[in-house]
Amino acid sequence: MADLLLPGQFEALIRPVFEALPLERAMGRLVVDTPPTDAEVVDAAARVAEAVASPALAGRLDLVSGLWLYVDDLDRAHAACQALETPTGSYWHGVVHRREGDFSNACYWFGRAGEHPAMDAVDADGFVQRVAAAYGRGDHSDIDHVAAQRAEWAALFGWCVGR
Repeated sequence: MADLLLPGQFEALIRPVFEALPLERAMGRLVVDTPPTDAEVVDAAARVAEAVASPALAGRLDLVSGLWLYVDDLDRAHAACQALETPTGSYWHGVVHRREGDFSNACYWFGRAGEHPAMDAVDADGFVQRVAAAYGRGDHSDIDHVAAQRAEWAALFGWCVGR
């Protein structure tokens, strides 16, 4: 992600993930109903596993949640954000449930997140409803919704990196 400035302690850890899987190719499905098999995503997931094993990320469950979401590993993202009892953890939790197709639970977690400072321009509940409608039509990769999903991820992850 060329436009995301990573502080020195995260640069060497996270940059390989973005090199393996650029944002414009990440999170291409609205709902992840099968484990990713695309070689590019699998490679990036291996790089995430290396990054999150680093002591520098040990206490940063916000970043860990975002990185696992980036490579569509919802189980690991869920475990990380569930252990993060903050509005940021709740927001990541809402994203996980939306991407699982558990739309009502996503709205619950977005409600718990409240007015998150990174997401002041995002109508999370409205986006859940739009994704649910697209998914209901069988459109798992609606280009506008995928672009919005990527922008949402970049805003929240960037906010987490900067704090």
